[in-house]
Amino acid sequence: MKKSLIVLLTLGALYLSACKDETTEDPTPTLSRSELLIAGNWQMTSGTIVPPIKIDLFGQVITISDFMEFMDSEPCEKDDLIIFNTNGSITNDEGLTKCDPTDPQTTAGGNWALVEGDAKLRMIEDGDTTMITIQELSAKAMKGSTLFLNEGDTSTTSHTINFTFENKK
Repeated sequence: MKKSLIVLLTLGALYLSACKDETTEDPTPTLSRSELLIAGNWQMTSGTIVPPIKIDLFGQVITISDFMEFMDSEPCEKDDLIIFNTNGSITNDEGLTKCDPTDPQTTAGGNWALVEGDAKLRMIEDGDTTMITIQELSAKAMKGSTLFLNEGDTSTTSHTINFTFENKK
């Protein structure tokens, strides 16, 4: 009986020691929002305006819901990149196509910071501040929105601009 008890205890101990902890560590560490921004060359791929902006041009109302159309962007501007540097500065990159071949490839583009618990991206350039509420940020894409006030002759309307950026790095 003693032998049976010793055999059972030994088998039980072997069984328990053979069970491994099922938790495994993710081999890719989770990056902070700051690290994700710095690791990218960000290109705006879309921007929608909600509600659309209505402009009256000599009695004809034009409705604009595409941010790039609103900004009257040239095709050569649509591949431009935003680079967030570790020191809080921004570098603007002309991308693959330049509007003017004599322009420098990169220029200083102001400063950036994550604020409100890293929920918002604040960018300041030439005294203008843009605050983007980050809805999604990964190594591949960033989605966010900002408030835009359109000041007309008689009234001011509030619009939300929803941006999508792709990491082209």
